[in-house]
Amino acid sequence: MRKLTQLALLCAALLPAACASDAHKLYTHDGPEYKALCSALASDPAEGVRLSAAQALANMGYGAANAPLAKALTDDSSADVRRKAAELLEHVNNIDRETDWRQTISEQRPEVNALLSALSSDKDASVRASSARAMRKFRDRRIPPALAQALSTDKDSDVRAAASESLGLLGSARP
Repeated sequence: MRKLTQLALLCAALLPAACASDAHKLYTHDGPEYKALCSALASDPAEGVRLSAAQALANMGYGAANAPLAKALTDDSSADVRRKAAELLEHVNNIDRETDWRQTISEQRPEVNALLSALSSDKDASVRASSARAMRKFRDRRIPPALAQALSTDKDSDVRAAASESLGLLGSARP
């Protein structure tokens, strides 16, 4: 019995790694599971379900997560879901140090547009602060001026601190 329990624990520990490549394919290829998670994030009436769906999408990485997280950041009625979406956008994106800082602004980056909008106009300070922190992971020339504006004008000290930290990190990432 003990060996069976140990085997079950070992299988449980290895299963996520063994399934990761297949799960990644499901989500990046717009499979039914991906659609179900996007639908849950966008419209489930339970905040906890929306939070779980956001986390599940973020676990799949950049390609699967950015657009639905950006939509949640912009559209969700819950400040907790909007804040979580901003935090997850920070975690699934990384600055590519080889990319030219002066790159052309891409209007096709819904996640950057959502972060900029949330930083400037979300009524919840924790959402604005999380958006400011998430911006440190993106190279878009619209971000430094938006962070500087928040640093200068936001009434909440946590937002100003997050903007200041992100400006410092973005400055150190410049080529």
